[in-house]
Amino acid sequence: MAASHALPHELPLGHLSTTVARVAYHGLLGRPDGRVLGSHTLYACVASPLLLSLDGEAGTANASVAHAPVAAHTVWVPPQVPHRIAGASELATVLCVMVEPESVDPSALAWPAGAPPGDADAWLARVVQVCAALDAQPDGQALDDATLDTLLFGTDLPARALDARIASVAARMALAPADVVDAADAARCCGLSVSRFLHLFKAELGVSWRAFRAWKRARSLLPCVRSGDNLTHIAQALGYPDASHFSHTIRQVTGFRPSEIMAGARLVRVMSDEDKGRR
Repeated sequence: MAASHALPHELPLGHLSTTVARVAYHGLLGRPDGRVLGSHTLYACVASPLLLSLDGEAGTANASVAHAPVAAHTVWVPPQVPHRIAGASELATVLCVMVEPESVDPSALAWPAGAPPGDADAWLARVVQVCAALDAQPDGQALDDATLDTLLFGTDLPARALDARIASVAARMALAPADVVDAADAARCCGLSVSRFLHLFKAELGVSWRAFRAWKRARSLLPCVRSGDNLTHIAQALGYPDASHFSHTIRQVTGFRPSEIMAGARLVRVMSDEDKGRR
């Protein structure tokens, strides 16, 4: 979500729909800093091209290598890829759809960062359909996963087959990201040693347990953006040890400070089914 200094009556209403496995946001992009999202992420802007810049992956030999920017109306970013996204202006209206990697067969979305495969006009036509569906969605009711997938990708995305132990731990973290679950606790739930659990988790999901847990906790801010609670209370409710850690992590993941997200959410209609999934 975006933060802007423009007057509220000058800004379009945004729409944010969240489930445990999907996020769809239609609204202002703003000017986020570099971000590292844990989801498969599609950005689209009908009015003008977006500029996607990729950073080298941290901890690799290519960490300092800057990839050539991609300019397109629709761009794609795989999970855990550091990137920057920019519109023609701070007031550019975008669609951002996030698909949680543990929820979908990776072969269905195994695309490199950049413009997604297929016809660009066809993508934009589907983007328009998703935006219209979000605009028309009843208050308090998220757009269901199957409908979102069919509108945007043209099909109901296949579920991911995971080791049952890893699937159980991943589901626990997705449903209750504020819980204090360390690797030792997760390993005990799986009946594994810590080292074996960490190895198996990364082999199954392609991401470390630490990065997965950090993403889920940061993502859990989204349904709270219109709660009216102050940032200290939100940080505590989401399981962050202190406000400083909360602010640093959210900015690292989303490219915005929590205060900017909350300010930008004043004109965003939030539709979430996550509480229902967490009962």
